[in-house]
Formats: sequence, structure tokens, C-alpha cells
Amino acid sequence: MKRMLAAAALAAMMPTAHAQDKGSADFTHSAEFRVRDVFEQNESGNQNVEPSHHNGILQRFKLGLGFKANEKFSMTATLLQSSSWGQSAADVPAGSEGVGDRSSVGAVGPNQPNFLEVNEAYATWMMSDEFHAKIGRMNFTFGDGSIMSVNDWQQQPFAFDGVATHWETEVGRFQFFAFKYRDYSAGIGIPGGLTATTSDPQHDAYGVVYDLKHMPEWLKSLNAHIIQDVGDAVWGSATNTTIQSTQNISALRYGVGAAMAFGAFDVKADYEMNTGKNSTASATGVVLTDRTINQNMMQVEGGFSVPGLMGSRFSARYHMDSGTSAADAATKDGSYDPYFYDRLSAAGLMQLVGWGNLTDISVAWSLKPTDNLDAGVGYHMFSKTNSEDFVRPGMYGTKLFTGAQTLTTGSTASSNIGSEIDLWAEHRYQGGLSMLASVGEFMPGSDTKNRSNYGAGGPANSDTVTQFMVQGKLTF
Repeated sequence: MKRMLAAAALAAMMPTAHAQDKGSADFTHSAEFRVRDVFEQNESGNQNVEPSHHNGILQRFKLGLGFKANEKFSMTATLLQSSSWGQSAADVPAGSEGVGDRSSVGAVGPNQPNFLEVNEAYATWMMSDEFHAKIGRMNFTFGDGSIMSVNDWQQQPFAFDGVATHWETEVGRFQFFAFKYRDYSAGIGIPGGLTATTSDPQHDAYGVVYDLKHMPEWLKSLNAHIIQDVGDAVWGSATNTTIQSTQNISALRYGVGAAMAFGAFDVKADYEMNTGKNSTASATGVVLTDRTINQNMMQVEGGFSVPGLMGSRFSARYHMDSGTSAADAATKDGSYDPYFYDRLSAAGLMQLVGWGNLTDISVAWSLKPTDNLDAGVGYHMFSKTNSEDFVRPGMYGTKLFTGAQTLTTGSTASSNIGSEIDLWAEHRYQGGLSMLASVGEFMPGSDTKNRSNYGAGGPANSDTVTQFMVQGKLTF
């Protein structure tokens, strides 16, 4: 179906070239091609467990198309082709991001031959200079991306189906959206072996985002959001505590974000609460008792800039999001759901650790030796907010934090996940070419070394994980 949509979108855009020649419409296009190689040594944290390393090469071609019929109406489409090198059409999900060829149909089943698929396809109606509306499939982000972000670093950026509006007023900017995240027909098989138990199970979200417009010079941005999640799709198991994997979701997310600057100093802060109820289903589809959602996330970052030292900026950040204790797991869900957050800037460039029951204290130094070269170094200290709760893996952390993770108590409970150091550099060339390289090392802590927390038996995750990444990107 995605392949048919992509073909239709591409075919629909082609005739506009003739319209452009006639001066009756505007047609625009852009493209990006990138190749990324990620090599991990001791990816499971144990060099004696084969395979002890992984090398994955990912490529992606992104084509952006725009059609402006007149001053009021326009159409935008983004088509993607993404794949892992060496992967056949019959392979099931693989690769360093935990996904296979993203032209795969559905969450299960074999992948299909590579083809452009639709990431975005939406129409924009400019009702006035102050108000416009979008309808279709679109990327969506607000603030600094700590709640909802495009996540273009992923092979498949986040995109949502629905309606979003933008309203400019004297007191600020308002964005309203209504998105349908998931929709399942009654009686169809749901990944995980479950089936739908409602007549039209789906997961929807409704939200409003406010950005202050007129601010004093020291206040660079101030935004607030309220999002209502409502869902009844059957997905997951009784041990799954992720908001997006539950049935009968009724959750309200609300929070604020701000950025300030005082001369050479800058400060950025975010805070969010998530409250409501959810319930999971057993393997037979029986709905279990509702659990109370009470989650929160806060982070603050302070920076100091020294332009005379190769454009240096020194920064420190404290991030904390909530977890769940073993005693509360049956009736409460305190494990923060990170939603669609910006993963690349969240918890280390290695992306081994994800948000959810995470406390991250980090320091960084970024610099700009030349106009075309950026570089930096960062250090993270990861720990569990609640020692009894899980470690959530990041994009590349599924091999390190694998197995049947269980809540831990007593002497086996530990908060120390480990520490990470990252070095990176990016060089931009003429003609739209850029090269990015990074090297990182993750040193496991006492919790990560305790293999009993991540499945029965097996050797401890006690070895340093080393990751090398190089990426080339061409935009035109």
C-alpha cells in the first residue's frame, strides 16, 4: 500500500512541471542522500559472547516535493528509500537500528523490495496571514524536541496522520493538532498474538502548543503544551509498561519549556507531567486492572560560551525522568513514557540508553575550529531513577540491554547503569556534501554488569562497548 501511495504521489507531482512552464503554478523539489556506517565492538557488553561486534551500513534517499497551486493552497510530499546494505528482500528486521528495510509491510512479515515510500503527504490551506491548516501525513515538532520531534536521524522520521493548525496572535503562536497514531479493524491479528476486543480499536492524540511571541531580550523562547492521549488498541503484555503499548489509554501530558541567555551564559529547561490511567492485556486478550499513570520528566542545561576560543561552548545538563518500584508495578505506572522525543540529543551519541526511568548527568565541550568544521566531546553518567525498574534501551542498545528484563529488589537492585564518553566532528564541503564521524565508549556500571537483571543466567555485561560511526550526506 505504501508503495502504491508513493507511486501515486510521484506521478501526481510530475505533471506540475508543465504547469510551471506555463506560469500557472510553482513546483519545487529537494533531495538528500546519506550513507551511515556504525561499528560496535563488544555490543552485548561481553567480548566472549558471539557475535561480539556488529557492523551495519544504512543508506537513505529522501525526496521532497512541493506544489503551490496559488497563494492559498499548496501540497507537500516527502518520499523515502531506506535499506541496510547486504539485506535481501526476504530478511526480517535487522540492522543497527533494530529495523530492517523500512519498505517492510506492517510490523511483522517479510520485507518487500526497496521502493520509495511516503513519509509525508499533506495539503496546506492558508486561510489568512495569521491562520493556516495542514491535513494529511506530516512531521511535527515543537519546542526543543524533548517531547515531539521529527527525529530525522532515524532511517524513518516520525510522521503523523491527521490535522494540524497554526494560529498567529498578538499574545503568541498557537498550534492545535489531532493525530491518529494507530487504527486496527475489529478481529484482525495484532502483533504479539493478540486480537482486537473493541469494535474499532484505535489510538488518537489531541493537543495544543503555545509559544510566547513578544519576550524580553534575555528570554529566547517559552512554550507550553497539553496533549490528551486516548487509545483502546490491544497491544503488548502484562509486563509492558510503555504508554504506546497498552489498551484503554487515557493520559494527559502537559509541560513547559524555556531557553534564556545572559551574556555569555545560556540556560535551557524542560518539565513535563503525564497523568491518567492505562491497562494492558494478558496473552489471551483479557484486560487487566487499570493502573494509575503518574510520570514526570525534568531537565536543565547551562552553558558558557567563549567565542575567542574557537567558538567554544561549555555545558552541563541534568536530566531525570521517573520510574516504577516493584511494589507499585501492579497498580501504578510511574515509568516515564518519552513519547516522540529527539533521540540523538537525549542520552549520549552512542544511543545505547533511552529515556524512561533514567537519570543522566552530563558535561560537554563543543567548538568550531573553522567555518566548515564543528567538533565536540561529551561525558555522561547514567543511573536508574528507581533502582528496581528497567533500563530502557536506546536506538542501538538492544544488544546490551536484552533479554527478559524484570523488576529487581533487594541486594540485586542497583542504580548504576554506566558512563559514556563521546568524541565527534563534522566537516561541511562545497556542493552540499558533509561528513560526520564519532567514536564513543560505554563503561558498564554495577546494574549493567548484573546479568540476572536482564534474563536468566549468562555472563555479566562487564566489558566496555566501543562504537565508531561515520556518515556522508549530500543535499541538493
